[in-house]
Amino acid sequence: MRGIPNPAFWTLWKQGRYREALREPLRPVKPQREQGRLQAFLFGSAEEMKQTFSITAVSAGDFLYDYFRLDPTVMEGIDFSRAEDLSSLFAFSRFAGTVDTTVNTGDIAQIQGYVAERMVAAELQAKGHDVEFPQTSNQAGYDLLVDGQRAQQ
Repeated sequence: MRGIPNPAFWTLWKQGRYREALREPLRPVKPQREQGRLQAFLFGSAEEMKQTFSITAVSAGDFLYDYFRLDPTVMEGIDFSRAEDLSSLFAFSRFAGTVDTTVNTGDIAQIQGYVAERMVAAELQAKGHDVEFPQTSNQAGYDLLVDGQRAQQ
């Protein structure tokens, strides 16, 4: 039917009732009883949906609580240490899931180093120094520019 599968649309259109036709949904609306059966099949009963929503809300709340407890300095150091952008909540979450904390890997040591650089920079800035970071985390020769001078950690 010319791309719009709703017969009500075409009936109104053919009658010249264009405004009414344009208010019709693209697809015909299923009867409420059929929608209810599909919803119950996909998502369970109303009680099960409430339980699922509650569990989801608690899980999301717990996740956000943990995220906001992180020190911004730590977040900056971790984001700087990786080529991928970890500045968003979900990107950082994906990254955190890839770090194996059960073994002593270079990932942890590297992140500790970048976080330490951020902490040193914050301390120097608090003392009135101008501190800049290189464009990339693997800049050869220096870790920071302090008052225009290269500094290696």
